[in-house]
Amino acid sequence: MVMTCFRYMIIGGIAALCASTERDFPTPTPFGVSHTLSYVNHGKIPYDPNNKQPNTDITLYPETQNIPLDPKFRDFRPPPPRVPASYDIFVGLSAFRDGVRCGKTIFTGFLRARRPDLLYFGVVDQLSPEDFKCLDEYCKLAKEKWPEEECKYKSHIKIDERRADESRGPTLARHYQQRLVGDQEFCLQLDAHSIFTIDWDVGIVEDWKTTDNEMAVLSTYLHDLNDFIGPNGKNLAPQHLPHICQTMRGGNGLVRNIGADLILQPKYPQMSALWGAGLSFSKCHAEKRVPIDPHTLWMFDGEEFLRASRLWTHGYDMYSPSRTGCVVYHNYTSVPKRFESIQIDETTRAQERERGINRFKFLVHWPFKGEMDNAELDKYQYGTARSLESYLEFSGITFDSNKTDKHSCRQLYWKPYEDPTTIEKLLPGWKMQAVVTPAPTTTALPKTTPLATIPYEVAEKTPKPLQLRADSQKKTPSKKRPPLTENYIGVLIVFIVAIAIVIYTNDGLWLMGGEPKRKWRSNAWKFVLAIVLYNTGNQLAFLAKCFRLLRRRFPEHSYLRAIWASVIYTLTVELGEIGNVFFGLSHPRLVRRTLASSFRLRTSDFKYGSHDRQALNLFGTTRNGPLRPVVVFIHGGAWAMTNKFHYSAVGQQLEHHNVLTVIANYRVFPYGDVEDMLADLEEILRWTIENIGAYGGDITNITLSGHSSGAHVAALLMLQSARRIAAKTPKEFEVAPYIQSFAGFCGPYDIDDHYEFESQRQIVFFQAHAISPMHPSMHGRKHFPIFSPSQLVTKGLVLPRQICLYHGTNDVVVPHSSTVKFAQALKTNGAHVQIVELPCGHVEPLLALMGEDKSLESPVYSTFLPLLQKPTHTHSSKL
Repeated sequence: MVMTCFRYMIIGGIAALCASTERDFPTPTPFGVSHTLSYVNHGKIPYDPNNKQPNTDITLYPETQNIPLDPKFRDFRPPPPRVPASYDIFVGLSAFRDGVRCGKTIFTGFLRARRPDLLYFGVVDQLSPEDFKCLDEYCKLAKEKWPEEECKYKSHIKIDERRADESRGPTLARHYQQRLVGDQEFCLQLDAHSIFTIDWDVGIVEDWKTTDNEMAVLSTYLHDLNDFIGPNGKNLAPQHLPHICQTMRGGNGLVRNIGADLILQPKYPQMSALWGAGLSFSKCHAEKRVPIDPHTLWMFDGEEFLRASRLWTHGYDMYSPSRTGCVVYHNYTSVPKRFESIQIDETTRAQERERGINRFKFLVHWPFKGEMDNAELDKYQYGTARSLESYLEFSGITFDSNKTDKHSCRQLYWKPYEDPTTIEKLLPGWKMQAVVTPAPTTTALPKTTPLATIPYEVAEKTPKPLQLRADSQKKTPSKKRPPLTENYIGVLIVFIVAIAIVIYTNDGLWLMGGEPKRKWRSNAWKFVLAIVLYNTGNQLAFLAKCFRLLRRRFPEHSYLRAIWASVIYTLTVELGEIGNVFFGLSHPRLVRRTLASSFRLRTSDFKYGSHDRQALNLFGTTRNGPLRPVVVFIHGGAWAMTNKFHYSAVGQQLEHHNVLTVIANYRVFPYGDVEDMLADLEEILRWTIENIGAYGGDITNITLSGHSSGAHVAALLMLQSARRIAAKTPKEFEVAPYIQSFAGFCGPYDIDDHYEFESQRQIVFFQAHAISPMHPSMHGRKHFPIFSPSQLVTKGLVLPRQICLYHGTNDVVVPHSSTVKFAQALKTNGAHVQIVELPCGHVEPLLALMGEDKSLESPVYSTFLPLLQKPTHTHSSKL
């Protein structure tokens, strides 16, 4: 009871503070990605070239925009997005005597979507008897494209056909359009003369998710077609994208947006105060909770203000899309007919217009004269989450006759709800309160149904595309340290130990006594100091990269927490590298072979990308004789450490068996996260397929292999590609058809399980999960299931013809059960899998592959080499 009262005292304080201006509050410290907004200084008369002044360029920081401006409420955040594993999209169109272009809009929407079976169109088709109908025009195009069906996807299209002469402007048409919305997850409103680009349905949802706000509404004016749509619908997104931030007075003094200003290369959606009718994308609960008022007939100016203000007061926030969400373009050629052509008594039109205008003025508390349409005022009132007065301050719009509107072309910040009860009712489990740690947005699913927690649904044995879901996070077990550890004393001890190691390794310089050696000792210390300073600079650069990645992935964490976590991860990687040195000292033969190969391979270092780590080496190349089987080996290192250089012995050993081996670097933490790793692996395979033939490799006999975290990302790449193919939504290039065999060594194939395992494992003073880069690399724990190969296996996948999984039964780094679980998932669904269990730990199977562990070399190679044998009739294993 006390906590409830305290909470409502906070809410009351927010309401009181929101009634006053926030412009006096200091802005949050900028961080992360920046955008450049260039806005037009229109002067007193917009669109008058004689009054126009030079543009103003300002810098915006979109990663700060969900942080409230009032310092007292800096830890409050909007409700996080809730995206199910599979979602559908409703697209609403209002066409006025524009059947031909409307039909093409629907056609490109289905044709270029990644999941057209999850699309639904609702069209208000306003026609005269002689006009072409939108549905008929679509069916003509569909029949030509898919001749085997009469009108493909026709059942996914709802038509509300109305006589053109009964039309009364855009608000009434959009009101009818809203009534066509079903139980879809997302809703998109467009003009009926728009053109979609490839994979638009994925791009716009990904952009919406980036707002990190369940109540987000992406809205803008669309670019003209121009040259932004390439052959076959490829998206050639422009560098400058519209951002609506200025208003003026239009007809009858009502509020009107002034076109759109431009943001250069936006990487994130940018918060806006205004809504544009050209595009509106949100969760469908926005369409249902905030219905469009049908009693504002003939309203063109004022329509967008009413929509923006009502959405905002109901708790929604507008954002301009980034380049990721710029997926549809507008056909700005002349419309066939306009609303002004409607046959109606002009006295009636004038009366209806006046009643609508006065309704607008009544809603904004503006004096008016004449009649007003007062029907259903309660139904179409403003929301209670925020006040209209608060919105006017936020947007800069005023109805004071002595003042003019102020633009909102600045960095905007999220306003906490003055009354959050309606939002909390909409989103069970969410409360408006200070955010300390990220939490699951819905109840975790029971562990007895693991397939329900994976990011795909299996329907009729057909996988669906990869999507994150809000309810995929498991319950956090008790007595677990947070991923960003708070063990300050332990880290201090580790730091002191690290310094002691450096001093100890240079201790000989301390012991040199005597005057003759004093000058030599001084020079030696300068040399040591230079090395220390160089290494310190590298570590600081590494720490800075950690900090930037953590801030990008976990903006809800404080700066102190991000800095502390960066220190932890930097020390972890540094100690890991020190461990590699000691490992090398215990394996001198391996060190000699590795160093020898580094000199021999200077001319064989190939680049497959622009980043420093996007390079690969080839072993066993040949210009003569038969083509050799190819092994693409992905190194491990806890998603953050090691280098292709360390694994040269793998290539050397396989060369003795006439195998051509590709060993590559790829972006690891903090140079990238798991998505960057997957992108690099895909490019490694692409480079191999395009070039390996020139070096004696057989592109029809490629084996993908990896050790530890390398086995994980390799398996993840293979399964994601196979799922897209099975779902009939492949990308331009897919790796799965080229992988004939897969060999995984000691891989953590279920990230959820591995996190649980590491929480029980101690490293120095820490639990392993608290210092492992796995957590930030996988985007946080709620996303672990979508990056767990064991949870992605379903029926209907085409996988390599042979899969062999190696694991040490005494492995204390990655438990043997990880491989057993992955193999069982594959076998249950019909794949041909072999498990090779070895009486050893985590590193020994890799040493056997390198030829350094003779006791295990025979059992490893007796099963590995058969994977490379090309069968007479090549086939893949279909689950």
